[in-house]
Amino acid sequence: MSKATKNDQYQIEKRWTKEALSEGWTALPNVLLLYQVRLKLKPQHVCVLMHLISYWWEDGRNPFPSTKTLADRIGIQTRQVRRYFEYLENEVELDIGNVKIKGLVKRIKRFDSNNSRASNEYDFANLILALKLLSIERNKAMSNLKQRKPEGK
Repeated sequence: MSKATKNDQYQIEKRWTKEALSEGWTALPNVLLLYQVRLKLKPQHVCVLMHLISYWWEDGRNPFPSTKTLADRIGIQTRQVRRYFEYLENEVELDIGNVKIKGLVKRIKRFDSNNSRASNEYDFANLILALKLLSIERNKAMSNLKQRKPEGK
C-alpha cells in the first residue's frame, strides 16, 4: 500500500470532512464491491473483510487484530468472526480465467516473546490476486466491446 499524498488527503477531506476522518480512513478497491457475488462473499463476509482491511496500514506488514476486537467493532460474537474467517480461508474456491484460487484470506499463527499465542496475522495475497484477475478480465471485456463495430458499417 502506498502512502497517501497531501493532495489525496485533501480530496478525501473535501468529501468527508477533516473531523470525520480524524480516526483515519481505509482504501478499498471498488472491484471488491463490484464482484462481491462472484467472489462468493455474503454481506457479512464483506463487512468482516472491510474491518480487517482497516487494520492494514503498511505494505509488507499484514494486519493482526484479534477476533475479539473485530467482533466488538462489528457487534457480533467472536465465534461468528472465526466462522467467517474459516469460510474466507477454506471454503471460497474461485476459477478466474485459468487460475484456481482457494481461500481469499490466510490466517497465520503468531506468538509473543513468551511463545504464547498472539492474535493471528492475516495475509491478503489470494484476495489481491482474485481482484487483479477480475479487473483484468473486466478490462479485456470492456476493450472488446469498444473495438466492436456495428454490423454493416
